[in-house]
Amino acid sequence: MDIKMPRMTGFDVLEWIKNDGALRRIPVVIVSSSNRPEDIDRAYELGANAYMVKPMDYHAVERLFGSITHYWGLECAKPGLETIGQR
Repeated sequence: MDIKMPRMTGFDVLEWIKNDGALRRIPVVIVSSSNRPEDIDRAYELGANAYMVKPMDYHAVERLFGSITHYWGLECAKPGLETIGQR
């Protein structure tokens, strides 16, 4: 998710996800063009699981999203669906 989105910022969406009992365990990776320390700190304070600065080169963006997909989609252990939202 990017922090610069129309209607709601990524920070707003992140805060909503992490404050919702049924959704808060969903991993959220921020991918933003902002490398401002205050944006990075705020994302982690709101519960982001990772913050990645989006590269300007298209192929580098492809590699970044490939690594995110590999790590979060294939490498990480995931909670059972039956346990999501029960806490």
